[in-house]
Amino acid sequence: MTIFPRGSLGDPHEGILVPRVLWTPADISEAIFTMPSHDLSLMWTDDLKTTHPTAAGDEIFHIDDPISGLDIDGLGANTRPFLRSDATRNSSLHFVTSIDHRRFSVENSAATFNNFHVNGTGSLFLWAKFGSASSGVIEVLVDNSQTTANNKGFYLYRSDTNQMVFGIGNGTGTTVMTIGGFGIVDTNWHRVKIRVAAGANASSMQIDGGSLSKGTVGTLTTGNAVGNMWIGARNGGGFQSQSQISNLLICSSVPSAEDIALWEAYNPPIG
Repeated sequence: MTIFPRGSLGDPHEGILVPRVLWTPADISEAIFTMPSHDLSLMWTDDLKTTHPTAAGDEIFHIDDPISGLDIDGLGANTRPFLRSDATRNSSLHFVTSIDHRRFSVENSAATFNNFHVNGTGSLFLWAKFGSASSGVIEVLVDNSQTTANNKGFYLYRSDTNQMVFGIGNGTGTTVMTIGGFGIVDTNWHRVKIRVAAGANASSMQIDGGSLSKGTVGTLTTGNAVGNMWIGARNGGGFQSQSQISNLLICSSVPSAEDIALWEAYNPPIG
């Protein structure tokens, strides 16, 4: 894919004018879910400020197969996440204030991410920034498994010892896979890249450009996840995260190296 910069009229080497192409993670063929929205003009509804609350109707994510409604519509203003821009990331969702932790769920999404626990394939990429270097509590970033002994689905969290953990459950009390071992003990932005694939040690987690923590997919299952996917908290609202999340991308399989490199560089201007 040829990417033309904002304002480009086309490829000068061809001597013709063609529509510009503004790449977003939603253009990845394997993409299921992206957040912030692939269309930031929908997400940023007011004059941009350092932080401001999302409105009930804000489209803060894009999902490949349309689903009915957003649970953010049913949340009070004190629990909806803030939209935020800072010196590093132009667009993120902020899940904590001095008043209350913030979170939301993606309504009717229990069947959307079955590729992880049914097929043992998928990938999850995001930028994350925690509100404290060491909170001493579990902080869930993304979860559709309810993270209980009999969970079914996937989850990603920072543990009470500051270790990043990604896991998949099959609903029978058996964990399909758990990958961990990397700690985040600062309040900087970090790239988290998770790949899930069949084969011995074929799955991995990577923080920034560091070494891979590897895992092997175990016993899979059938059926939908326990519930909707939650962002900023455990499925159901517990273990809320004091964090910012930017450029969340969930795919049905592992994208090409070229697409992953484009994702890493993606930091769109506001508006």
